[in-house]
Amino acid sequence: MCTNPELTKKYLHQTLSFLFGKFKEEIDKSKRKDFMHSIVAALKAFKESSVAKEHMGILQQFTREIWPFVKQVLSSPQRLKDDEDSDVERIVRILKVLMRTLEYLFSEFLEDLFTTVLAAFQKHPICSYVYLVEVAVTVYSSNPSYTDYLRRLYSDFC
Repeated sequence: MCTNPELTKKYLHQTLSFLFGKFKEEIDKSKRKDFMHSIVAALKAFKESSVAKEHMGILQQFTREIWPFVKQVLSSPQRLKDDEDSDVERIVRILKVLMRTLEYLFSEFLEDLFTTVLAAFQKHPICSYVYLVEVAVTVYSSNPSYTDYLRRLYSDFC
């Protein structure tokens, strides 16, 4: 394991950015799925590492960088039914790990995320969107300052 904090941060950011760039560019569904699995694996490995707490800012920065693409995918599902191979499902998997890893540092994205997802859900009720609500409730329900927001969010989706 690298002991240089700056090198660790740089490596993590470059790895995630490279994988996400490949994910976005790839046309072949199988390869896109492989890149998504690599991103999720890298995020999970980071979460379990001893340097995670010191370098959460890197994941926050990565989330800001991918955010425009994330919003685009979530707001325009390719299918009207659930599909494990859809980009929506892939992005939800990435967001799930980011939300659980960043916890309250992810909160800057919540309002924008669920405004986008609710509008898309009303047109195309895909389970992946509801799954994001479940993850948000799991991550934020222990903090009373999120109670009203989570109640509104839950009622909007039900």
